[in-house]
Amino acid sequence: MTPVSDEKLILQHRAGQSGAMDLLLERYQSRVFQFVRWKTGADRVDAEDLAQEVFLQVFRSSSSFQGKARFRTWLYSLAGNVCHRWIRTKSRRRKFEVLDSTQEDSNVMPDCPDQRPGVLEQLQIHEREHSVRLAVQQLESKHQVALLLRDWEELSYLEMSDVLNVPVGTVKSRVHHARLQLAQILKPILHGEASL
Repeated sequence: MTPVSDEKLILQHRAGQSGAMDLLLERYQSRVFQFVRWKTGADRVDAEDLAQEVFLQVFRSSSSFQGKARFRTWLYSLAGNVCHRWIRTKSRRRKFEVLDSTQEDSNVMPDCPDQRPGVLEQLQIHEREHSVRLAVQQLESKHQVALLLRDWEELSYLEMSDVLNVPVGTVKSRVHHARLQLAQILKPILHGEASL
């Protein structure tokens, strides 16, 4: 049986069908958490609050979803708006508060799903994933977000332009630069010359 599309679920939610929003939350909760964390550099607690705020916005704004774009594009646009508001509010607060200079585990990328290979293969995969996570963390936030949306979420450049509120050319440039920088960072590791 084919799973119900995201677009159909949001329309079912709008029509008052119970459980539709729960399915969307289940599908996107960890992805939205990762997006807001990368976009804002927020610690885990703030990122969880922001992700919850995004889904509150989805709940409240479901009537504004017109189906012209995919649900994911609309969702990440809402998430981007929530992130921008949080960043603006945080920067205003900084003007009036003395901030603690330490940040809790910012920009930590969650572990990739386990495919249950053998022990040796698991160790090799874990080392590679760890290296990639560390390399991605070295990129600027805008480049991290570009990689997340393009390579993990597989949004088109046009959809990314809508989500990030920048021209398509800027989106392509960010993805290009992010991949180049990532390749440069990972080059010594891939050639066995060094480790992160």
